Amino acid sequence: MKAQKVRKCPIVLLPLAILVAMPAMAQTRDYYVAAEDGIWDFAPSGKNLVHCPNTAPCDIPEPWTDSHSFPVTRFIQYEADFKTPVPQPEWLGILGPIIRAEVGDTVNVHFCNRAEGAYGMHPHGFRYTKDNEGAHFFGANSGSAPGAGAEVMPGQCFDYTWIADKNSGPASGELSSKVWWYHSHIDEPAETNKGLLGPIIITRKGISIYTTFRKFWHDAA
Repeated sequence: MKAQKVRKCPIVLLPLAILVAMPAMAQTRDYYVAAEDGIWDFAPSGKNLVHCPNTAPCDIPEPWTDSHSFPVTRFIQYEADFKTPVPQPEWLGILGPIIRAEVGDTVNVHFCNRAEGAYGMHPHGFRYTKDNEGAHFFGANSGSAPGAGAEVMPGQCFDYTWIADKNSGPASGELSSKVWWYHSHIDEPAETNKGLLGPIIITRKGISIYTTFRKFWHDAA
């Protein structure tokens, strides 16, 4: 009989016990995001991979044959120093960083506008005050003016505070998380077409504890 290779089993009982016993505490999560102008190559392969299979890519149609790189404005995540970009998965493409929260959490987004135009950050799913709404419009019923964070001028910064309440996350019987969006909301169609949008993922309270454990198990195995 051929001997099988024996691998030492990682000791995970204590961390598991700690994670299971740990109460789901609300957190304050900080994100550092800048709006920046740039150039984006929409077809870096030089082939049309949208309308043709990867196994037999076809040529890019006119009028984009000669040039498929265009000016964009994007949300870029940084470390707290606003000097070191935070790497993000390649599959996110032109989208801004994923903003994650659990029900009960508070999210502070420290936003700096390094682009040429005036922009802001408006979230879907979170609860917020008028100043933290990040949307440039007047209240239809109240007649209220846009809040302080609706329009951040070039070279300026604004700190948004958003709350993930019970309605932000998944309802009973739904999956563990709910996906929302954030985007600039001064001229929404033009700004989202430029690239100023990104995803929000809000999980049920306590779910991220088990996500942490699954990552620990995967790394330890």
